[in-house]
Amino acid sequence: MSQVPHGWRMQLTEKLAEYMQSRFWEEVFTGQRTIPDISIPVPLVCHADRMIQVIEQAYRHPLQGTQRGKMRDIAASLEYDEITDPTALLDGDGNIKLWYLPGAIDPMHQKNVWDSLNLLRAPLEESIKKSRNHGWRNDRLLFHETTDLVGSIDLSPGWYQQGHGPPDFHPEVSRLLKSGRECNGAWQWVNEMSEFHTLLSGTLAIIHPRMYAAGREALI
Repeated sequence: MSQVPHGWRMQLTEKLAEYMQSRFWEEVFTGQRTIPDISIPVPLVCHADRMIQVIEQAYRHPLQGTQRGKMRDIAASLEYDEITDPTALLDGDGNIKLWYLPGAIDPMHQKNVWDSLNLLRAPLEESIKKSRNHGWRNDRLLFHETTDLVGSIDLSPGWYQQGHGPPDFHPEVSRLLKSGRECNGAWQWVNEMSEFHTLLSGTLAIIHPRMYAAGREALI
């Protein structure tokens, strides 16, 4: 096991990602039977296995275009009916450009994600109030009139502020997640979505391992 921070969420993410990568390798290329770490909750293992099955199906049923370069050119070169099954879209060189994974996220998680948005109601409303003096991104005119929740907020564990970057500056946590702002709903949303984000991280470890590794390195 590689070294990870002591926080249990990061440890869980690390263990689940390793399990999902090994299970995918086992299913696609054959290998030693993978057993999940006992610290991973059983329901999370079940969700991970569902995700792996869909990714495997997409990997085994790719669509390949004849073009290289931009996605719109690759898509235009394909001749196919409506895609309804898991698929990986390849460019002319065989590189995976897009994963289409319908059914990978079970209905329970979809409902939880949707319901959790109510926790962000206060910061979203606040973003609209500040939009008069802080740019166009949260202009109410950009949102549908009948939309229940409107606004735009940033929730990132580490990002570069505008106009700042390496080597003189380091990533900072989003303003809404900094200490002293624990009662704004954003922290509660992060806590409730932590298991789902762990599952997404494990998925990223399969479909784009270099990006997963880069994100992990940024956090530790």
